[in-house]
Amino acid sequence: MSKMHILISSLSLAILAAPVGAQAADYLNNNNDYSYDTPVTSSSDWNNTYIGAQIGASSSKVPSPFSSRSGILTGVVAGKNIQSGNFVFGGEVELNFAEAEHNIGNGGRLQQSWNAAAKAKAGYAMDSTLVYGTLGYGTTKFKKQEATTKGPGWEGGVLVGAGIEQKLSGPLSVKAEYDYMRISNVKSEVNGASQTNKLHNHMLKAGLNYNF
Repeated sequence: MSKMHILISSLSLAILAAPVGAQAADYLNNNNDYSYDTPVTSSSDWNNTYIGAQIGASSSKVPSPFSSRSGILTGVVAGKNIQSGNFVFGGEVELNFAEAEHNIGNGGRLQQSWNAAAKAKAGYAMDSTLVYGTLGYGTTKFKKQEATTKGPGWEGGVLVGAGIEQKLSGPLSVKAEYDYMRISNVKSEVNGASQTNKLHNHMLKAGLNYNF
């Protein structure tokens, strides 16, 4: 199965899981036989579908403005949240452009261009603040640089992250997020010789979401 097929399958599962979770939450709410009220400390409603834009940095090491391996990240996101009490879960997809650079040895280099990801989210809501973690699959397109004579094209790997989101007035919210992606078995050629590398991608993002 190709990397893009894995990404599409992950996105499909996230989309299919969202309405099932919503139906389960509705069933529990409509069939509650307790004789007392369950306290809920979060008064904000995190049941929403959203789209957004983000900007940040991407790097093969921890992002730094002083590192040649870091590049500016810009992208768009779309997702859905489902809330049950203080707990929030859902799914998200994103598409970014970020030109982080990777040194692969023997004078060879690879440069990222586009990357995409499908992620599951789970978090805890404290009124208008949501703290969450992410787990999913990401894929990145590489371009050959320097002595690299053949690049790998699209490669992917497991992505994990964490973030915090704050609601503003109206339908807007802002977020800060960190994601890490490990990309194993990246095959390329440097000066005609084949080699395999394990690459790392660190992403720091700040975003603005519009909630429906």
